Amino acid sequence: MQKTKSTRSTRKTLTSWRALAEALGTDHGYLHKQAHRTDCEKWPCSFNAPWGPKDVVKIGEWLIRIKQRTVDSMDDGGDADSVVALRKEKLREEIAILRLANRSKTIEIARIESTLLDAEQVKREWVQIAVRMRNEFQNLGASILPDALVRGLPRGAASEFQRIVDAKVNGILRALSGGSEPSEATAPT
Repeated sequence: MQKTKSTRSTRKTLTSWRALAEALGTDHGYLHKQAHRTDCEKWPCSFNAPWGPKDVVKIGEWLIRIKQRTVDSMDDGGDADSVVALRKEKLREEIAILRLANRSKTIEIARIESTLLDAEQVKREWVQIAVRMRNEFQNLGASILPDALVRGLPRGAASEFQRIVDAKVNGILRALSGGSEPSEATAPT
C-alpha cells in the first residue's frame, strides 16, 4: 500500500507546541494559553512533548469542547451582524474543521494499527477465495472417479457414477453462486 503524506504525519510524534498547534490547525499561543488555564477543563495529556497520534486526537477533542463552551457562553444580542455574532460564526467554523481533522486522524490511526480494514482489499481476498473454491469444486468430479475405480467401483457403473458426482458438484456451484439450492432433482443419488 502506498503511503500518503497524511499517514506519515499521523505516525510521527509531535515534539513542540508549534507542531502540535499546526497539526490541530490552531494558533500555538492560543493552544498553550488554553492548556494552562485553571478555570476550564483540564488538559487531557502530558504538558511535555512528545505527543503521539492518539494524544493529538484527545487534544483535538478537548479543544473542540473548549471552543464549543466559548460559543455557548457568548451572547450576540440577536444581532446577526454584530462582532460577537461574527466571532461565534468563526468559532463554529473552526469547530467544524477540528471535527473533520479529528475524524481523519482517528481513521488514519485505525489504518496504521490495522483495526480498520480496506474494503477493496477485503473484497479482493474474498473473490480470490471464492475462485479457488469454485476451481476445487470443478476439479472434484474428475478426481473422484479415478479414486472410486481404484477402490473397487465396477467399470460398468463408472459413467453413471461420474454423472451423479458432476450433478452434485454443479448443484453446489449453483448454490454458491447465488443460484438455486442443490436438490435431489439436480443431483440424483
